[in-house]
Amino acid sequence: TAVGGTRSAAEQTLSLTPVASTGALDGIRTISSGGKSIDNPNHSTTAGTQLVIWTSNTGANQKWQFTRQADGSYEVKNVESGMCADVDGGSVAAGAKIIQWTCSGGTNQRWTAAAQSDGTYTLTSVKSGLLLTATASTNGTGLTQQAVSASAVQKWQIQ
Repeated sequence: TAVGGTRSAAEQTLSLTPVASTGALDGIRTISSGGKSIDNPNHSTTAGTQLVIWTSNTGANQKWQFTRQADGSYEVKNVESGMCADVDGGSVAAGAKIIQWTCSGGTNQRWTAAAQSDGTYTLTSVKSGLLLTATASTNGTGLTQQAVSASAVQKWQIQ
């Protein structure tokens, strides 16, 4: 029997459709939106400090180590403090603060990064399913977790 049997050439032609590939985000990154970056305020080394947005700069307090976990989510650790982005108290409620805390591997310290069609990402808490959100664009605005709103305050450039 010939290769392809009785199938015509057209029946043996594959059509490939490219899909977006974000690749792994592992490594040191900045997380920003509209010229503001996620910031460890005042270079804090205190567990429980709420993370904020601040005008982007080159400070280590705005650099984050992304480490991919076995489930595909990421631990996101501040380069300067060595603490992880954490949903305060492991809360599953909208409005809970995003703080820095000693890294524990808990699901409230793991984030899924979903690529959006505009090149940004949403960051979702593995524990709560809520999105990392800056509710305003002014310096010092504290980060919280909120339900999906598809607004710019939930879309982040990860570079």
